[in-house]
Amino acid sequence: MSSGQSFRHLLVLTFGPLVAVVVVLLLLGLGAVSTVASSVEELTSRVQPMQHLNSELRGLMLDSSRGLRGYTYNGDEAFREAYDRGRQSYAQVTDELVRLAVADERQATSRVAELADRWFAVTAVVREARPGTADTASRLSTGAAVMDEFLGTSARLAESLDSSSASLRQSSAATRRQAMLALVGCGAVAVLLATGSAVTAARRLGRSVSALRDTVTRWAAGDAQARIPELGIAELREVARSINSLADEAAELQAVEQERQRHREIAADIGMKIREHLDVDAVVELATAEIGEHFDAERVCVWLAEGAPEDISAELVVPDWHRPELPSLASSTAQHERMVPMAPLRRLYADRRSTEVDDADKAAELGLPAALRHPAVLVLPLGRGESVFGVLVLSRRGRSWLAVEVDALEHVAVDLSRGVDQARLYQEQQLLVRELRALDRSKTDFVSNVSHELRTPMTSIAGYLELLRDGDGGTINASQRKMLDIVHRNMIRLCGLIEELLLLAKLESDTVITEEKPVDVGELVDGVVEALRPAADVGGVRLEHENAGGLVVCGDAAQLDRVLTNLLSNAVKFTPAGGDVRATSRRCGDGWVEVKVSDTGMGVPKAEQHAMFTRFFRASNATEQAIPGSGLGLAIVRQIVHRHGGRVSLTSAEGAGTTVTVLLPGNGTGEAR
Repeated sequence: MSSGQSFRHLLVLTFGPLVAVVVVLLLLGLGAVSTVASSVEELTSRVQPMQHLNSELRGLMLDSSRGLRGYTYNGDEAFREAYDRGRQSYAQVTDELVRLAVADERQATSRVAELADRWFAVTAVVREARPGTADTASRLSTGAAVMDEFLGTSARLAESLDSSSASLRQSSAATRRQAMLALVGCGAVAVLLATGSAVTAARRLGRSVSALRDTVTRWAAGDAQARIPELGIAELREVARSINSLADEAAELQAVEQERQRHREIAADIGMKIREHLDVDAVVELATAEIGEHFDAERVCVWLAEGAPEDISAELVVPDWHRPELPSLASSTAQHERMVPMAPLRRLYADRRSTEVDDADKAAELGLPAALRHPAVLVLPLGRGESVFGVLVLSRRGRSWLAVEVDALEHVAVDLSRGVDQARLYQEQQLLVRELRALDRSKTDFVSNVSHELRTPMTSIAGYLELLRDGDGGTINASQRKMLDIVHRNMIRLCGLIEELLLLAKLESDTVITEEKPVDVGELVDGVVEALRPAADVGGVRLEHENAGGLVVCGDAAQLDRVLTNLLSNAVKFTPAGGDVRATSRRCGDGWVEVKVSDTGMGVPKAEQHAMFTRFFRASNATEQAIPGSGLGLAIVRQIVHRHGGRVSLTSAEGAGTTVTVLLPGNGTGEAR
């Protein structure tokens, strides 16, 4: 029997069971790696993208909600644009999220998409309406309820995806452990079979089996880098090679996933730090420093434009980040090289992609300065919605950018774009607020100065008018006296307007001294009603009042008298003959004193009621009927009531009448709360 035949005979008789063990071992390895690869594929191609899409959708919805609320509060078109950007982008995200969902996830993702659609449907009317429209609050409330349900559903979906992610990782780990244990068991069987083999078989196979056993033991001990030495006969060497290849693939997949997760955590951390700042320069400086530190870059530069469609170039933001041994880009380039054209950036942004520049010609096409025209330059456009306003550029020498790095940097670019956009919005808001406050102060100062300047000549006019009416300037006839009476009435009206302007200016500038003494509100109401009764009788208006006793508050009697006078005189003035005006005062259950003035007059249009306490505002129906007035009475009422720690509100129905309610803090001792 030749050695070849003897070897084959030995394999059949002695090593047949061992070959079977090796085959089982190979199948177990293949099954384990296949299971692990399947788990990793499921995790990376479906679960993690769904987590990102869910987070992105939640961010879009929150940005849109903030934009819509900002627009409803001050009418700034920039906020509505933020809402529009979210509205244009969310459908693509929800479609992709629903597409990736399987089994039980479909219900949650469909619900998230449905709530997002419903929220934009509810808020579409608010977006089209003018800020301050009467039903805006109710629609915003409805939208808030939908948003709360959306956020809850999104959070539950996120928990479900996190659970799926953890389950896949645990399944993969369990599969590896089971494979290790199976390999250990098979190795032990192989060792037992080899021990009983002939000396020749032991010489031929001993080292291979021993090496296999040692490697499997190391795997069982957690040494994932262990590999089977390729020793012995060709068949065993092939088995070892295959198992090693499978182990290499599994280790490579695991390493790639770990590296991707590490970079995503870095990107998320940078995004959180960006969101902590509301200054554009601070946002850019922080982002470039963090990117340079964590992504092994030589230079990190940002170019920014205003974001308008007509922008033709973006300017380098100074200072740019660079390694200490390198000069700054701003100091090493000419002035014209600090600008990059916007056209190629818009093309990149339209494709929603970054690009790695690997030659000087491509860098020149993008308008990059000479210092960045070498391999391994990564260009990431910056923008929000359809607006492109800059570019993030990273460079390094020696090696190109890995896919996991590019993926993480694209996330950082999105966060940087959002941070720059929000910082610009905040700075614009702050500037607008300062300008509005300065304008309001200037207007108040102007009104106060003009009123002071008018008071002196009006005093002189009043004096001379009285002399003329008393006949000190000569005898006057009936016609002249009638004209002087008209001048006198209008002079009194003008003096009243000047006094109201001065009082309102002092109240708004906090220069009026408010006494804090016990004041009986009921007595004030009685006095004002009696003072205005002649005017009510002339106008054919029934004036009634009802007061509870002991309505003492702590405040300034003169100022509170002005409040009641303004409210009751308005009610009498705007109520036609035959109408009713009623004033009531009482103490509420919580100790507050309530004064309510109601009339059956012309009322106020619903769309104008929110502005009734604004200076110089007059209802359109009062203006159409030429009813005189300055539009300052209710503004003065609001200022005085607020200075006393109270509240004032107005309800009205056009053609049916108006009710104004004043609430003042008070107690039995007259001390304000």
